[in-house]
Amino acid sequence: MLSFGVATLVTYTLASVAHTQQVIGRLRDLGVTVGMGEWLRVAAGDWLGLYLYLAVIAVGLAIAFSVMSVVGRFMPGQHSVLFAFGGALAMWVMLFSMKELGSITPIAGARGTVGLLLQCAAGVAGGFCFVWIKNRTIPSARKLTG
Repeated sequence: MLSFGVATLVTYTLASVAHTQQVIGRLRDLGVTVGMGEWLRVAAGDWLGLYLYLAVIAVGLAIAFSVMSVVGRFMPGQHSVLFAFGGALAMWVMLFSMKELGSITPIAGARGTVGLLLQCAAGVAGGFCFVWIKNRTIPSARKLTG
């Protein structure tokens, strides 16, 4: 449970910061000056304000990690790669589904290719964190290796 909670918070935090950076980058492209203090204020506001995104990420990662646990039984020694892939896939499927269901990506920072890749990278980091913590908190006979 600890590993899943940390993985979810890591994924959400990185995804939120990536979103903020993409949005502020677009503002800068339009000539808007955004100082470091303003960037930090916006980043903190996004982290606190995107709480529904946190819930969606948690559901997506729960599904992906469950599937990767089953797949991992047939691919011993590959858990790090599997869970990292699962995290990225969860983010992509989630964002693609939101776009298809709502005709727009509600996460503005994920509307372009770079933004989408950054969101998926957040999922990769979450997957690695999940395996890393899991391997440190469970008996060695049940460790996820790889």
